[in-house]
Amino acid sequence: MKESCRNHPDRKALSFCHACGLHYCAECLREGGDYYYCYNEKCQPEFQRAVTDHPFSRTESSSGESVLGNINELEKVANYRMVRKLLRPAGIGSMIFGAFALLQGISSIEDNPINLILALIGGFLFLEGIWVLRYRTAKGLLIDGIALMVVGLWNIPVSLFNISQGSGGGHNLFIGLGVWQIFWGIQNITRYERFSGVSLEKPSEEALKRLDDIVKGIRRAKAKDHEAIIEFQAKTFPIPQSWKGKLFDDMAIFIDRGGAEVLLSDKETTHILNEGKVWAGKSMKASLRETYGVKSLFLT
Repeated sequence: MKESCRNHPDRKALSFCHACGLHYCAECLREGGDYYYCYNEKCQPEFQRAVTDHPFSRTESSSGESVLGNINELEKVANYRMVRKLLRPAGIGSMIFGAFALLQGISSIEDNPINLILALIGGFLFLEGIWVLRYRTAKGLLIDGIALMVVGLWNIPVSLFNISQGSGGGHNLFIGLGVWQIFWGIQNITRYERFSGVSLEKPSEEALKRLDDIVKGIRRAKAKDHEAIIEFQAKTFPIPQSWKGKLFDDMAIFIDRGGAEVLLSDKETTHILNEGKVWAGKSMKASLRETYGVKSLFLT
């Protein structure tokens, strides 16, 4: 049975105060960092510490200005941050795949001279990985995507040919690997289209830290404890992705499960559509649409 508000027994409690542990309704609670706090005088020191130590809980400064910053400026920081986070594993992955293909190609040249091509592809992929790690720009997504597709397109037909010749085993693994490489390559090329037209100028360390603090706060917060937090499944291919977001007064910030991708939206481009009750435990669904350069997030 759900608890009732201590101040209003006829109302159901939204949550409990993190300082005193008593249950209250939405009118009697306010957010401080990752938790709710009541207005009881004894609980105010805990609330003030939470607000002071947790930038995520403060949306306005003492002068009334938003501490989140301008949405356009935040989006620039988010774009730079995402490209950097995407390219690090991409570069490391390219180096691993490249080294593996290079060694495999060199060791099997005597069996079939065509494996020299595999060695060359592996060498290219290895060097491409080093370049991506050194110069993390939007072009790195394009180059990495093309390189992965080339390797994938090599692995699949060569593995099928080897299967038809009845040589060795493990070819099904390489076919699966090739499919994954092609898919990941297409995804990186698509991401390049998104970031090629935006500025990726390095922001200040303070701006990066502020965005990191916001992302960490959203990741830690739970929808059941915060009215402004929402969790949903985004309609993505090949499988839906889990997202979480926070609704601020002037904007909304959404992050993917890993916290690498950050989407920002103002009130005009965020649309929450209530389609009635859903099965217990089922998340909301969402789609991000872009029309004439304007991104809109639809939650259903």
